[in-house]
Amino acid sequence: EAARREAAAEYEATLRERSRLAANLHDTILQTVTGIGFQLKAGLASQESAPGSEHLLDHARLAHRMIDHATSQLRGTVWSLRSLPLDGSSFSEALAALVHRLGAGRRARIGLSVGGAVDDLPDIVAGNLLLVIQEAVHNALMHGEPQEVFVRVDCGPAGGIAVEIRDDGSGFDPATRAGPSSGHFGLEGMRERMERLHGTLLVESRPGGGTTVRASIADGARAKDLPDRAMGESVR
Repeated sequence: EAARREAAAEYEATLRERSRLAANLHDTILQTVTGIGFQLKAGLASQESAPGSEHLLDHARLAHRMIDHATSQLRGTVWSLRSLPLDGSSFSEALAALVHRLGAGRRARIGLSVGGAVDDLPDIVAGNLLLVIQEAVHNALMHGEPQEVFVRVDCGPAGGIAVEIRDDGSGFDPATRAGPSSGHFGLEGMRERMERLHGTLLVESRPGGGTTVRASIADGARAKDLPDRAMGESVR
């Protein structure tokens, strides 16, 4: 009986780790590779419409930089399989760089507003929030065809934080969205990340009405309050 319980616990732990690995690879490498494909496709399209233009070279250079970024991401994932590292940057700096990278070469405008002492967030919170924001913006750009995406981050004095990612794209029906069983880990991955931080994730969308993603952590949240499985995911 004890052996069966131990085997069952080990099996459950393995499933959780596999799910976490899938979410991390989806949130980092897969998104970057998808972005590389977009840049190459855009470059080829510009070459076909205007042969000899500089746009192909511009997109190729950006794709090359993204390949370097993907290599760095993969190395970090292999070593840690954890949250998005800040690499010595503050949260606001890392967020600005993330928004700039996601918007490179896109027609949609990405706006950003940051308020409060966001740079005082624990690293584990900051790293996971960056991944949530990255996933939400990526989804908007890839599936919603928006004209504008706006990211707002507000941090309260008691440790709470509110994140909103809003777009004016095509939207979707949350009741019929594809999930992990179909190979789509995005929304579920964001929700699991927020749950590990004792936070919540709400998604509002409708066909033709854009999408709004809200992630929040209540006032009073501190690193010491996080579960062990979240604290084990150092972003350094």
